[in-house]
Amino acid sequence: NPRPDPLLTKNKGLNRFVWNLRYPSMVAVPNVRIEGNFAAHKAIPGKYTLTLKTPSQSLSTDAEILANPLYPTDAATYAEYDRTMSAMETELTSMHRLVNSLFEKQNQLESLLKSLPADT
Repeated sequence: NPRPDPLLTKNKGLNRFVWNLRYPSMVAVPNVRIEGNFAAHKAIPGKYTLTLKTPSQSLSTDAEILANPLYPTDAATYAEYDRTMSAMETELTSMHRLVNSLFEKQNQLESLLKSLPADT
């Protein structure tokens, strides 16, 4: 199963959040294992807006992810990677949500059938 995505705690005082640069984890199917993991891809180099929201206010700041100079990857390749990975993750998440929904409906149907009087 996927590890929980990082969350900022609500404790009083100073709280720390470290962004792992990943998009939210993909949806899993209970008791199903995959080769690999459910972690989504990392954000590509570029400018981002980070927003912290509370019920009463919202604070934003700008941030930039810089390209690793050790990689010979250009901006177009990063963009294509991001589009491809996002599309695959969206499809996988969609399939997993459908499987989870169908499994829930199957459980509801089995429960309903059990509650019906036995045929005599």
